[in-house]
Amino acid sequence: MSRFLRMMLPLALSATAALAVDPPPVRGDVDLAVSFDPRPLAELDADAVAVPIFDGEELATALGSASATASPAVAAAARLGLLPAKRFEILPLVAPQGFRAASLWLVPAGASDGLDAERLRRFAGAAVHELRRHEVGSLTLFLRGGVPGEAAAGAAVEGALMGLFDAGIHKTDGRRSRMASLRLAGIADTPGARAAVGRARGRGRAVNFARSLAVEPANYVYPEVLAEHARALAREAGLEVEVLDETAIQRRGFGGVWAVGKGGGNPPRVIVLRYRAPVPSAVTLALVGKGVCFDSGGLSLKPGENMHEMKADMAGGAAVLAAMKMIAAERPGVNVLGVVAAVENMPDGRAQRPGDVFVGYSGKTVEVLSTDAEGRLILSDALAYAVEQGATHLVDIATLTGTVIRALGDHRAGAFASDERLYAALERAAARTGERFWRLPIDEEHGEGIEKSLVADLNETGGKAGASVGAHFLRAFTGGRPWIHLDIAGVAWPDDKVSYRDKGPTGAPARTLAELAHALAETD
Repeated sequence: MSRFLRMMLPLALSATAALAVDPPPVRGDVDLAVSFDPRPLAELDADAVAVPIFDGEELATALGSASATASPAVAAAARLGLLPAKRFEILPLVAPQGFRAASLWLVPAGASDGLDAERLRRFAGAAVHELRRHEVGSLTLFLRGGVPGEAAAGAAVEGALMGLFDAGIHKTDGRRSRMASLRLAGIADTPGARAAVGRARGRGRAVNFARSLAVEPANYVYPEVLAEHARALAREAGLEVEVLDETAIQRRGFGGVWAVGKGGGNPPRVIVLRYRAPVPSAVTLALVGKGVCFDSGGLSLKPGENMHEMKADMAGGAAVLAAMKMIAAERPGVNVLGVVAAVENMPDGRAQRPGDVFVGYSGKTVEVLSTDAEGRLILSDALAYAVEQGATHLVDIATLTGTVIRALGDHRAGAFASDERLYAALERAAARTGERFWRLPIDEEHGEGIEKSLVADLNETGGKAGASVGAHFLRAFTGGRPWIHLDIAGVAWPDDKVSYRDKGPTGAPARTLAELAHALAETD
């Protein structure tokens, strides 16, 4: 079928209608009512007041005039070896003399030099974790240091909301934090600070939305359920939404999506969200997410150990949905297109086989060598579609390779870029969010194995440097547009945790994707 005919097919072939139905539950959603408290530290009367303590400073510097009554307790803790040895570990002082708070939490926060928003996020997250552990009801964060008040307020609220996320969404013991409000002290209550808090609440909830999707079992979140979440998001946020069902996917030529998804018990979906800038913009940023709702590896079956975590192979798609949620609320000055290819990769009798060849949305033919390299197949269609839809800049986000974990561990995402200006914008965005990336190469040699198929235009894999090979394959479908590939296999569900995040899905890099839209608007 010609590309023209595909574009002219009636929308009735697609499950596009944003039907007025109840959305699926977001079980990890939490929110906080945030207020400002102008009183000095000694007058704050919460169940707990958390105070950052900097390396080498005197207690009087941190606690002010009331420090003399707290000093004996701290000295006693030091004699008993109870002072925290690590950053963000907490020393609770119960009923401290000279303070109205029921408990005062001293939180080591590193050196005062170089204090930034990310450390304040972690400070707030550490305090919330302590609160959850002790079932404390009210918390005040006393913010101090060199971070301006607006930035400090936003970082603290983001950290607190992300710290409240509980991955135990299907546990029946009913244990959930009672915390519903947060007070901020030590900074002025200004219109700018209130705006920063509002934005931070939206971002924190959006990140937890992505985490909720990624932690849900695959029998709860499969492609159509992911599409229902997108429809609900669009209704709530005022975005345009289109969902292509299995009929539209086949008729419109999404050969890569169909090759992977046809073996799943739940049929594939292609989810499209559109945000239009409030003023005309020449920039359309496409965010393209891998939405593999469960990845068994297909016929190239994965080992059974830890396969249960493959429910989170849709973390890139979840991050795109969360980023679109933020973008709709924050209204950056560029157009944004969100595309999520949602499938299950299963070894059904209809599943693709090693050696199969399909025609992708771009018109290129691809030979499948391993059915466990499925993410790049669905992304190739989604990227080609985004180019056809007028994207001027492309970012794809995927839990693509184990190679990137071996290279970078689980603290940084691998980043591959075809354009220096776009990568510089990503770096600016990441500096604001605290999410970390490391640029990796796409050398000509990385494409040699991909380009040696005997029967098709491309192999879908080939070569030792798996992360770079995958990126090289994806670049073939970007139409020469400025493009970044983010391999988030390590950061999406890391073994380690930080203070505002328990073990489990992180929602990364949703905040950076939203911030990237603002960074591009600044240079448009």
